[in-house]
Amino acid sequence: MPHIFMGYGPWIVSTAVADVMRQFDMGQGGFYPVRVLKKDRRTPFNGEWFCLNFGNVKKAYLGGGRDPTPHITKGFMRHAMPSTHLIQDNMLMVNADALVGPDIWVDPQIYDTFFVSDRLAQGLKGAGLARAFGFKKCKII
Repeated sequence: MPHIFMGYGPWIVSTAVADVMRQFDMGQGGFYPVRVLKKDRRTPFNGEWFCLNFGNVKKAYLGGGRDPTPHITKGFMRHAMPSTHLIQDNMLMVNADALVGPDIWVDPQIYDTFFVSDRLAQGLKGAGLARAFGFKKCKII
């Protein structure tokens, strides 16, 4: 099993990921134990798993990527994250508000996406867990 995956809506993380993330500023975010079952819907996967509640919102996303798709226009433009294999470092832009506050957050301007601070990304990298996230650096404007 990967250390992070989307489980029919919420993001699910392994104990190893939760243990690293707890060392950083999670703000209003947290972890809730969840059972992860095999295809038969009865047999649990080994280990502990957690639903990751981001709990933090920052409006810092400025756009970028490979022509993000507008979704809703009501006071602001909401974007879909382009496929992660199309995104390269520094293609997405955020303002300096991204540098303040909790180390993990969502932005209402782009859906199915979450952001982490460089500090948290480096912590996960140091623990050998960052690869599963597919992190990309954002350009700070």
